[in-house]
Amino acid sequence: MPKRLVEKPWGREFLIVDEPEYAAKILEMREGKPTSLHFHPLKKETLYVVSGRLRVETSERDYELSPGDEVTIEPGTEHRIVPLEDSQVLEVSTQPKDDTVRVSDPYRRAKVEKVA
Repeated sequence: MPKRLVEKPWGREFLIVDEPEYAAKILEMREGKPTSLHFHPLKKETLYVVSGRLRVETSERDYELSPGDEVTIEPGTEHRIVPLEDSQVLEVSTQPKDDTVRVSDPYRRAKVEKVA
């Protein structure tokens, strides 16, 4: 059972594990509701598509992903996730807290996200 459910403008995330070295979440994303364009100065994350289709736009290239596909985002890489249909994504990452810096956000949230 997830430890925490967080509602987001693009859907919601379920925190599965929250260890000092790593974290794992399930992202439930709604079609047409992208994340902000953002980067993590320290955090490295791998996104694995469980269901649905999405595009991951990075400062290096764009990736079209379907179930079973994955992509790893290195620290400092600007990126956003654009769900092309309702999607579930497993995110596994290193653990720096307070490590999201938004470049642009369609939902007008703060530039730096503080994690409780």
